[in-house]
This record gives sequence, C-alpha cells and structure tokens, in this order.
Amino acid sequence: MEDKNTNTQNAKKNNNQKNEEDSSIMSLLWEGIINLWNPGDNKGQKTSQTNNKKKYQYCNCNISHSEEYCDNIYSIIQMLKNNNIASEKNKILYEGLLKVHEKLLDMNGDNMRQIKKDLNRTYPSSSIFKDDRIIKKLKNVLRAFSNYDNSIKYFQGMNFIVGFFLYHCDEYIAFWLFATLFEDYDLGSIFMKDFPGLKLHVKRVEIILQNEYVDIWKIFVKFGVKVEIFMVEWVFSLFSSLIPLDLQMDFYKGFFSQGWIFFYKMCISSILNLNGGYFEVDEIYMALKCGKNNEKMKEEDIKENWKKIIQNAYSLKIKTDVMNINK
Repeated sequence: MEDKNTNTQNAKKNNNQKNEEDSSIMSLLWEGIINLWNPGDNKGQKTSQTNNKKKYQYCNCNISHSEEYCDNIYSIIQMLKNNNIASEKNKILYEGLLKVHEKLLDMNGDNMRQIKKDLNRTYPSSSIFKDDRIIKKLKNVLRAFSNYDNSIKYFQGMNFIVGFFLYHCDEYIAFWLFATLFEDYDLGSIFMKDFPGLKLHVKRVEIILQNEYVDIWKIFVKFGVKVEIFMVEWVFSLFSSLIPLDLQMDFYKGFFSQGWIFFYKMCISSILNLNGGYFEVDEIYMALKCGKNNEKMKEEDIKENWKKIIQNAYSLKIKTDVMNINK
C-alpha cells in the first residue's frame, strides 16, 4: 500500500514538473514572438510596467488591466459582443494570418502595393509614425487583414483606423478591433464594389439635414455643396485622417458604443461648426476637412475646435428612425 502511495506521489510530482516546464516553454515562446515584432526592445527584460508600456502603446493613457493595451482600449473591448479579443487564441490566429502572407502574395498583390504606398502617409505630422517599429506593425496588421478577408480590397483610410488602434495597443489586438468594425459594425459595406455603404451613410446624413436642419440644407443647395464630396474622407477613415491622433479616443468610444448613429452626430456637429462666413464651395469643403469654424483660425485653435466638435456630437439628438433607411 505504501509503495502504491509513493508511486502516486511521484507521478503527481513528475506531472507538476512537466506542467511547469511546458508553462516555461510557452512563456519563452511568446516572449520570443513578442521580441520578433519589437526589434530593439530586448534590453532589460525585467522591466517595470512603464517600460513595458513602450513596447505596445504610444499613448499617454492609463495602463492597469494589461500591458498590451491601455485602459481606454479595455473600456472599448468591454462594449463588444466578443470581449475576449485579447486572448492567446486570438494572438495565435493573428500570427497564423501573417505566416500565410507569402502564400497569398499573388492573390493580394494589388493590396500590398497600395498598402506599402500608404504606410508613410499615415499620420504624416506625427513623429510616432516616423518610427520604423510602428510602421512595421501597421504593415503587419493591414496585410493580415488582407489575408483574413479576401472579399475586401484595401483602401486608403484603413491605414489611419489601424494606426489609431496601434497608438493604444499591441498589434494583434489592433487587428481584431479592426476586424470587429467589419464584422459587427458593417464597415465592410463602404469598401465593397460600387461603395453601397458610403452611399447609404451619405443618404442618411442628407435626410437628417433635410428634416432636422433645414436652414443648413438650404445653404448647401444654394451654394451647390455636395454632401458626398466632403463625407468621403469622413467615412473611409472614420474621421481618423482628420481628427488629431490624441483626440480620437473620444470619437471611437462614441462609435463603438452607439454605432453609426454617433458617426452621423459627428457629421452634423462638424457641419454646425461652420458658423457661416464661407461663401465659396471650396472654402466650405476645406473648412469641413480641417475642422475650422473661421477662415483665420490658427493651428493650435483647430485642435481645440475638433475637441469641441466631438463633445458637441455627444449632446446632439438624432432621430433613430434614420437607421431604417437602407437604400
């Protein structure tokens, strides 16, 4: 009986040792993978959370839940149908998509050519996006998505959205957040053939103006302002190519929590921000692009203006029946 108990204890001890070894191997494996995507960050492995932050985030947000994303990204993840984005399984799936890249290179050749052109056009005024490490991450996420959904071609604007996520979190989380926009927020329809999503969002904003902001609509008609012209960039980049990078989180929190209805609020808030004083169509288009409410605004004031546009968007009321318009 004593021998049997001894054998059982030895077996348990061996199993525990094996589990510890397996755990150690997995830790080393993931450490190696992380270092692979972050060349030059290998010095001082035992770093504080502040130093770890530099590996994954470029933002100044608080980090308390995970070193792989900031607290603001955590709050967005909690809004999602699938709030298990930051999982080992998803990390493995993402890395698998990167590995099949070479096999699908011919299929996605056009996508990759355009992606490479746009890498250095992403947030051109930001010093962060002059860093080769974040540019590599941007390329990885965009090419992985090209493999993930072959039905969607790459379009300029996607790079800004992905860039925003990379500013706040590790690249595999940025990838799944981007994919979530397509799967749960119908972002893909704006990039399909003939751009049905773009046309739908333009139509809905036009109807909101016609029904709820009649005076502005009359001015647009008078000056020949076409909503589809200034909305193209808004839609294709979800305002990310226009709003200063460090202000975008408030927009994305609104978008993830309210969906396209918040996007329409942003459109209306941007239009209301004009405050008159523009008498040429081109001036109106430029003002809407830059977030100006005055032709003579200084650059530092334009940033404050975008902050005000986002804040005002939260306070706007839009009749939700506009969402029933599907053509």
